[in-house]
Amino acid sequence: MDKKLAILIVAAGASKRLGRPKQLLKWRGETLLNHCIEKVSVLEESTTFLILGAYKNEIEDSLKSKTINVIDNQNWNEGLGSSIREGIYHIKQKKYTDVLIVLSDLPLLSIHYIKVLIASYYSSSKKIAVTSYGNVKGVPVIFNERYFSDLLQLKGDEGAKKIVQKFKEDTLVLESDVPYIDIDTEEAYLALLQLDK
Repeated sequence: MDKKLAILIVAAGASKRLGRPKQLLKWRGETLLNHCIEKVSVLEESTTFLILGAYKNEIEDSLKSKTINVIDNQNWNEGLGSSIREGIYHIKQKKYTDVLIVLSDLPLLSIHYIKVLIASYYSSSKKIAVTSYGNVKGVPVIFNERYFSDLLQLKGDEGAKKIVQKFKEDTLVLESDVPYIDIDTEEAYLALLQLDK
């Protein structure tokens, strides 16, 4: 069967610890979210879906891309799991064979790395590919449709880590070329800006 890749950008959270939407933080003259969208827009033979929830109207007004497929997660306050679940529900309806899940707040990741992750995944027999930051495994991550039903079972604020752990024998692990930075606080954002000087 021909491969059909969906890209799912999860950006529905309320950024409670930061106190303002991290999706709209400035990075290299652009918002983190627009930077992420522009990065993945160069990937060929793929369609990008964007999950929004908290600050939906404000974020939509800031979007530069007019072609991105926006999915409204009205249950965003349940947490990350609900956003992945909502995205997979839509993607499954459209018969995609694989999904690449990314977050808007990992601006250090290069498009080169993402292309390598995709190429490594498709040249492997594994049906999951995950990014490793030393001891931490996380996004970007790719799942084959074989695991869509598992992703649809996610609840609350749990991400897909437990699925990766459960099926680790079917998981390709690729080491990130940059350190892991989670922009959950003002201090973390300032640290990110310092890295760019």
